[in-house]
Order: sequence, then C-alpha cells, then structure tokens
Amino acid sequence: IGVWPEGYGPGYFEDTEYSIRAIKNGYKVAIAQGAYVIHLEHSSFKKSGTFKDLFAKNQGLFYDEFGRSKRLLYILTGKERFDLDISAYQNAQDRHWIWVFLRKGVDVDLPRHAYVRLFHLNTLFFEINCIIRILVKKKKFNFIYSDLSSLNHRLDLLKGVHKAKVIGR
Repeated sequence: IGVWPEGYGPGYFEDTEYSIRAIKNGYKVAIAQGAYVIHLEHSSFKKSGTFKDLFAKNQGLFYDEFGRSKRLLYILTGKERFDLDISAYQNAQDRHWIWVFLRKGVDVDLPRHAYVRLFHLNTLFFEINCIIRILVKKKKFNFIYSDLSSLNHRLDLLKGVHKAKVIGR
C-alpha cells in the first residue's frame, strides 16, 4: 500500500489516510483494547508553534480527499424496536462518529468500533440529560434520531443552538 502520504506534514491525519488506504487494499485495521497509551495531545507541536498551521493544512488535504466525517446521535428509550447494529457499523466503517444515548435498562447490540460511543443514561431526567449533553458538546452532531416524540419537539425548538437535523417519530 506504499509509504506514509508525502503531502501531509507529520502529526495529523496521515495515519488515518494510511489506515483508509490499508482497508481499501483488503487489510483490516484493529484497536488493541487492552493497550494503554499516554497521549499528551499536541505537545510536540505546541512548543514549535506550528500546530495550527500544520493541523489546518493536513485537515484540508484529508477533507479534500475523503470528505468530512458526520456525527450521528441515536437516542433510544426502548419504546420501539430499532435495528441499530448494521447501520451503525456501516456508518462507523465510513468514518462517521456514532453516539448512542440509551435509557438505563435498554440494551442494544452494537459492534465494537473506534467510531462508536455508547452511553447509558439514568431514567430520571433522561430527556434533560440528553438535551444538556447535546448542547454542551463542542463538536456538534449533524443528525439526531430519537424514538421520543416529546424530545424531538424540544430538540426542534433548540435547533438554532445545536444545528443538527432531528429525525424521529
């Protein structure tokens, strides 16, 4: 599959580009669940003062070639049957971030994947907890699916703040 991409500077996106190339050539990319890495984010580049420029350059190259990842949120209470496993895995394979807020007691069979995040939230104040998490999240969601019509209504009212397209029943 070749060497590291030459257009990228060191430190940002070149490893992801290499992984995508490996997958396209039939290799599997895996995460060692038991591994522990101490990562001092941006520490090598902050000292030199090149972080912002290098990150912006590499991000631009990556987005030009592969597009931006989407951030998808599923809020599930168990009110209806929802087959999340296949669509979540495919979206994760396509480099889209999948977040799932589950009401405690609801279980869903999700694949283990670096792009999938699962959160079990307390039943008490479930809707408020979801709304707060959505509003304070730095990287905003593109799409929010919820099986609660009351929550969908509240999220529609707050669309000017969270910016996501709300989908649901």
